[in-house]
Amino acid sequence: MTKKKRVRLIIIIAAVVVAVAAALVLVRILNKNKKVEVYPVSMINDPYWGNDAQYTGNVSAGRVMNVKLRNALVESVPVHEGQHVSQGDVLLVYDAAEYQLTLLADEANIAVQEARIERAKKMARHYQSLRPSEDAPQPKKETIDHGPLPIKKELKAEDVKEDDMDFMITPKTVIKKEFLKRLREKGWMCRLILYQDDTNFGTYIIDGLDIPEWVYVYVADDETDPEEPTGPDEGGEVDPDDPEEPTEEPTEEPTEEPTEPPTEEPEGKTYHKVKKDPIQKNWILSDILSFDGKQGMMDPAGAAGYYGRVTFHDPIEYERYEEIISYPEYHGDPEDFAYSRKDLAKMAAQSAREAAEAEKDLLLARIALQKDRLTAQTGEVRSTISGVVTEVKDPFLAAEGDVVITVKGSENYVVTAYVAELDLDKIQIGAKETVYAYESGTSCTATISEIELIPTTDSWYGGNPNNSYYPVSAIVDDASAEMIVGEYCQITMMQEGEVSDAIFIPIMFVRSDEKGHYVMVADGNRLQKRYVRTGKNIYGSELEIRSGLSVDDYIAFPYGNGENDGAPVVHKDDLSGLYNW
Repeated sequence: MTKKKRVRLIIIIAAVVVAVAAALVLVRILNKNKKVEVYPVSMINDPYWGNDAQYTGNVSAGRVMNVKLRNALVESVPVHEGQHVSQGDVLLVYDAAEYQLTLLADEANIAVQEARIERAKKMARHYQSLRPSEDAPQPKKETIDHGPLPIKKELKAEDVKEDDMDFMITPKTVIKKEFLKRLREKGWMCRLILYQDDTNFGTYIIDGLDIPEWVYVYVADDETDPEEPTGPDEGGEVDPDDPEEPTEEPTEEPTEEPTEPPTEEPEGKTYHKVKKDPIQKNWILSDILSFDGKQGMMDPAGAAGYYGRVTFHDPIEYERYEEIISYPEYHGDPEDFAYSRKDLAKMAAQSAREAAEAEKDLLLARIALQKDRLTAQTGEVRSTISGVVTEVKDPFLAAEGDVVITVKGSENYVVTAYVAELDLDKIQIGAKETVYAYESGTSCTATISEIELIPTTDSWYGGNPNNSYYPVSAIVDDASAEMIVGEYCQITMMQEGEVSDAIFIPIMFVRSDEKGHYVMVADGNRLQKRYVRTGKNIYGSELEIRSGLSVDDYIAFPYGNGENDGAPVVHKDDLSGLYNW
């Protein structure tokens, strides 16, 4: 390489490097300037999971009690609007015998919720076990060599082995006369696939039944056939003046007319006819066939003595080498690699949420069964608060689930938690607790007002049946809170000075590196990578954040494009953007 060429090569390489670097910088700038959507943690947080100091309970007293109609025959309504009632007074009476059907419905509902939980947990485990599409084995390109065409350079008698044979030949292939005679002897047929330079342009068919055993030819009296006897007998000559055929007749009639004698006989010459085998030499089809690269052609003038049929078609080139795409064998789950990592995380989280919802519904169903069992004993529905009956509807005009009686009191709601004996030392009068009521959806705080020293005999609250549970009552702090007497609650005891800051967010919002777990948090108008301390992992779907994040923060879904440290953000007030994962 000359010095001048070497310099030019160096300049070209430098230009390519600069172009690639510029493109990378441009992409980085575009991604950096792309605004990333961030969502409020308060809307992503699932308060259900709480912490280790959680208990089940219910709203045991309060300002309002609603009596909903059950699917049973009502015998009487012994109250009226404006009537003052005390806790324990009878508000409505069902037919106790018919109410047994309600118990059966409750038990069926419990079975349904248990099946929902099992199915949802199973699906969550299934999605967690699937391999994402990003990890799918990649297909490989392979080249297959089909080998050279098995072109026959010559066809011999020993090649005739059965009827209906195929041979690949070129027009230059030598077709031995012994091959042709063997075909005739067997009465078999063969196809000669015509190729030239690996291009198939036609087929030549030879049928042994079409080749005659012998034909008549005219020979001058003073000449003999140098290649074949002149007849079936030795000497074989036939007197042209004798009209009789030879004494030994051929097995087949000639298929060719005898050759005509010369129209003008030379002086002193006479002719006679003899029988002759038409196969006197080897065949070479190039004598009668040709191929110009586009089409095959036949010379009719030279075809005499060739017993076969030719068919030409558009040229077909033989492709010896074939490129194929092969996929590695995989014997895992059929759904592996069908979904992206983001989709699997989303589906697993959704299944885990369904399991959690089913667990809540199961607790509510068990509560309903316990209450209905009490009602079924006498058929009576009793008031849980003292107050005034403000509304009474005709139960025969109402539908199942409608509120038919409302009683209003004046005191704040009272929430009762059921605490295991070993946890009683953690509970103090005047301490605070947080309450989440599922039916009304109310979240609030309450102050512990009473700890009963006699364990409850009820079992609807759940927990270990071998433990003793004690009712702990607390008065809801907010007098305006709207709750339903009897509804199920999740109650979290708070230590002195503690703020309820347990955060559970879908696990796909949390990523990790060699330093630990982190989330992408909005810091003003820019995205910030912030490390957090994690806690409990719920079904591989929800992850507890113990520090580093608050419900007032906004976070980004960290698997999109451009979710980099320092990227500009746009604050969203709802989660609609997450539906496009």
